[in-house]
Amino acid sequence: MLRRGAANLDLGVACLALVVVVASVAWGVLTRYVVSQPAVWTTELSSIAFAWVVFFGAAAAMRRGMHIAIPIFVDMLPATARKAATLLSLALVIGFLGYTFYLAGLLSAQSFNRPSPVLRISFAYVYAGIAAALFLMLVHAILQLFAVWRSTDGTIAYPPQEAEEAG
Repeated sequence: MLRRGAANLDLGVACLALVVVVASVAWGVLTRYVVSQPAVWTTELSSIAFAWVVFFGAAAAMRRGMHIAIPIFVDMLPATARKAATLLSLALVIGFLGYTFYLAGLLSAQSFNRPSPVLRISFAYVYAGIAAALFLMLVHAILQLFAVWRSTDGTIAYPPQEAEEAG
C-alpha cells in the first residue's frame, strides 16, 4: 500500500492541486457574484496550484509514458538502431530535465525572501514544488533509460495502468 502510494505521489499531488484550483476559483466566483465582496486571494492561490497541477501532472504522464511521441521512423529501424535511438533521446531528455531541475532549485533558493503579493507566502514554496516535479520526471526518465538498456529491442514496457489502479 505504501509502495503504491509512493509510486503515485506525482498523481496524488496533481489531484490535490487540482482540487485547490477548482475550490479556489469556485470560492472566488461565489464571493464576487453572490456576496458582492470578492476574495482577492483566490486568483493567486489558483495560479500557484495550477502550476503544481501542470508540473506534477507532467511527472505522472512521464511515469506512464503518456507524453506525445511519433515513433514511426524509430519503429522501422532494426532492434539495435532502435535501442540506440531510444537511448539517445532519453539521454537528451535526462540532460534537459537535470538542467531545468537545477535551475528550478536555484530559483527556489533565490526566492525564499520574496513573498507573494496577496497571500504573503514565500515564492520558494511555489518554485520548490516545480523543482520536486522536475526531479520526479528526472527519476522516471532515468528508470526508463535503464529499462531500455536492459531491453533487447529498445522499447520501454510500461506497466498496464488499469491493473495497477484496480488492485
